[in-house]
Amino acid sequence: MTVMMEQILNLDQFDINLLDNVVRTLYTSTVKQEREKAQTVLGQFQENPSAWMKVDAILEQSKIPETKFFGLIILESLIKFKWRALPREQSEGIKNFVVSMIIKLSSDPQSFQREKVFLNKLNLIFVHILKKEWPSHWSSFIPEIVNSSKTNETLCENNMVILRLLSEEIFNFGEEQMTQAKIQQLKNSFEKEFSLINELCQFILEKAHRPQLIKETLLTLQKFLSWIPLHYIIEKDKAKPSFLIQLLLQKFFPEPMFRNLSLRCLTEIVSISLPQDYQGIFVHIIDQVLAKISLKPDISKIAEDYENGDQNEQDFIQGITLFLTSFFKNNLKSMEGSLNIPYLTLGHEILVSISHVEDIEIFKICLDYWNTLASNLYSEPTRFGAPLQTTPPRIMLYKSILSKVRNVLISRMAKPEEVIIVEDENGNVIREQTRDTDSLTLYELMRETLDHWKFLKTVVKKLFEFMHESHPGVQDMACDTFLKISKATRRRFVIQQADETNPFINEILEQLPTIISDLEPHQIQTFYEAVGYMISSSTDAENRERFVILFMSLPNQTWQQIMGRASVGVENIVNLDVVKSYVNLLKTNHKAAISLGPFYLIQIKLVYLDMLNVYRAYSDYLTKHPQERSTLTKNLKTAKKETLKLLQTFIEKSEDKSLIYNNFIGPLLDAVLGDYQTNLPETREPEVLSLLSTIVNSLKQLIHPDIPKILESVFECTLNMITTNFEDFPDHRINFFTLIRSVNQNAFHVFQSLSAQQFKLLVDCIVWAFKHTERNISETGLNILKELMENINKQKEISNVFYPTYIASLLTDVLYILTDSFHKSGFPLQCEVIKVMFTVVDSGLVSTLIYDPATNPNIANNTEYLKVVITKYLSATPNVSPHQIELMTHRLFGLTNASVADFRSAVRDFLITLKEFQADNNELYIEERNAEREAALNRAKAIPGMVRPNENEEMVD
Repeated sequence: MTVMMEQILNLDQFDINLLDNVVRTLYTSTVKQEREKAQTVLGQFQENPSAWMKVDAILEQSKIPETKFFGLIILESLIKFKWRALPREQSEGIKNFVVSMIIKLSSDPQSFQREKVFLNKLNLIFVHILKKEWPSHWSSFIPEIVNSSKTNETLCENNMVILRLLSEEIFNFGEEQMTQAKIQQLKNSFEKEFSLINELCQFILEKAHRPQLIKETLLTLQKFLSWIPLHYIIEKDKAKPSFLIQLLLQKFFPEPMFRNLSLRCLTEIVSISLPQDYQGIFVHIIDQVLAKISLKPDISKIAEDYENGDQNEQDFIQGITLFLTSFFKNNLKSMEGSLNIPYLTLGHEILVSISHVEDIEIFKICLDYWNTLASNLYSEPTRFGAPLQTTPPRIMLYKSILSKVRNVLISRMAKPEEVIIVEDENGNVIREQTRDTDSLTLYELMRETLDHWKFLKTVVKKLFEFMHESHPGVQDMACDTFLKISKATRRRFVIQQADETNPFINEILEQLPTIISDLEPHQIQTFYEAVGYMISSSTDAENRERFVILFMSLPNQTWQQIMGRASVGVENIVNLDVVKSYVNLLKTNHKAAISLGPFYLIQIKLVYLDMLNVYRAYSDYLTKHPQERSTLTKNLKTAKKETLKLLQTFIEKSEDKSLIYNNFIGPLLDAVLGDYQTNLPETREPEVLSLLSTIVNSLKQLIHPDIPKILESVFECTLNMITTNFEDFPDHRINFFTLIRSVNQNAFHVFQSLSAQQFKLLVDCIVWAFKHTERNISETGLNILKELMENINKQKEISNVFYPTYIASLLTDVLYILTDSFHKSGFPLQCEVIKVMFTVVDSGLVSTLIYDPATNPNIANNTEYLKVVITKYLSATPNVSPHQIELMTHRLFGLTNASVADFRSAVRDFLITLKEFQADNNELYIEERNAEREAALNRAKAIPGMVRPNENEEMVD
């Protein structure tokens, strides 16, 4: 069997029946070895450079559809990647073969239905050919497909599919597959010849009787409407809807068979932003649409219609939802005029009714609109928090609607994310959030739409009741919801509301012990974060300090008890129960620090030195017991981590940086640096590196005297940990490179003091980072390199040393990841780094040679040398010629003064060409060629009689 399979690899004696058998084996054999062998042999067949020559035989003679699809895959690969390398007669032959097969299958109604799936794939392949051939080698394509469409209805139906696919490829999906110049060329060609397509669409919609043909035409028209010129939608001279739009409104929207597709087209139209002069056209459209909808017996029963309706009815209700929300988002103000209020009211009444439909997608559309409407209306009243004496006129206009919206939103209030309570490896209770993205999004929108104080206060008090509920999950839900409300409306709790004697925060703080009495530690921490946001929004410094002291009094009582035990003997706090209690205190303080921000200073002054002493005590125990693997040591490590995270948040959010440096940093560095440097790799906390990055970023020049000490303590020992492989110590990796970036940004002079060997180690470390396959590490490395070069560029004497030593190797390394699919996400940064390198050299910023003239005697200057480096590296790519590389490199150097976006676009174009075998570079420079032709045409037009009428079209094409 194996020998027989391999016979298909002999293309000189190609046997279609044998290929069918191998494909059949792959899909139907029950023997695993046979399936694997068939897959291997088919893969080898597919990789044969001449396999495409057998595609015609495969498609015409194969007896099973799987083999035909296999042939199409081979053909698709050829068209995508090797089309330009084919001689013209071969590419013409393939094109004609595909066209004839499409015509053959789609002209006959029986084969058109029978081979639908195969034909769809063939259509896609034909579109790939069009992207290569049209308009340069097939300028008559649009007239040909339009004329052929008038000869046969099924052929016409398939042609509409092709035009729709072509539109999607050009206007929606083209960026990753075609150069910008090619995309623009195809867009221009499509728009220029759209009059023929428009005539075809009108012809079909007027004359056709085949329902499926009309449906395909409406589907295709919908795709066109997002980009076609405005005059195909509006007759400008008469300021009325075009004939095409009239057909949609009068002929097809009233017909149940076509109303959904017609509505999708109309939705595209009303989503367009029109000048004020043409608003009447949209009023005409909504008048016609609402007139048809209002024929329903009772629009208040739309939810019932949806529940009891078939798929067509449900799609119609969803379509009406999209139509109305799109229309009102773009035309709300113009619809508030007295003449249009009936349409405004009826449309919103319909949306209120639709909001009751039990379909999550439809409800999300409605909710998004209600949120937009609320933002639009309530952004106009007086300053936030001030009571309104009178209701603004616009809100009065919607008063009845808004009342109904509030009712429906409250009745359908979504839940926040669900929370699972588990124990971690240290025995601590933690929360794992299970995010239902849809529900969470709905919840956020609903909460934002309903922002009214009395409603909020009622909800919060209800949440406090839920915090005593024993039913699983209720307390977590209550705490999470309280936090979300606090983040969004914090200021409402610290100001005195109308008809109230005190801000609500007073009541919360007074009742705090009672409110949290039944909560678990992780729930208490969430509660503290929520209240912290409220306190931080207070603008009264005296009240704020009083709030903080009262707020933290409960955890501080426990803190003092633990410190009392420590004062008797350190061993009294190296106890599992005490350590767990201490960890919970740290977590509570951390949550408070997050939300209080700079005002956490009031609290940390009370506990700071105690915290560092406990950190040292726990570090000493772990150092003395390196082999101990117990619940106690795990919790001790957790305590150290939580301490570091708390300190990082405090420093990051602080405002008085001099106070922080003078009073906090010295003891902090003494506590953590030596501990990190002398510990075993497994016991070094990655949070130390993160904390140090925050210190450097926050304190800037204040911390400069301490940075050499910081690097001495962490640089080499961490580098030894992370350069052994790409997997170990992942947190140390990203935190280490983040620290290096912080030093580079804020204290570059420290790097200048490094020895040549140390600086090389730094550069090697950066290269190692941006070559890493983890996206965040790779992008951090690229950012470090970019910012390092920007710092170096400020000092010419440093540039003259750095670039001759490193630019060639760095450029090669960046080109490596640029052309490597594993680092595709870093493309924008890669382009920025390359642009910096090119600019440095091309601008003459480096005044010394970056190459050795003795070994490069034929190179005239630094720019030429860099071009040689690029050409040498990219020459290993078989898909492009040295001449193409030379032209592209020249183009990129010409963009050193252009925007980053233009430079990136040019690099993207080049990467796209790397995927194809090409014999010429015409597509790369289509813009330049068109500009030259247009200039030649303009020069010729200046001389009467020099340009024949038909030459206008030829020269532009």
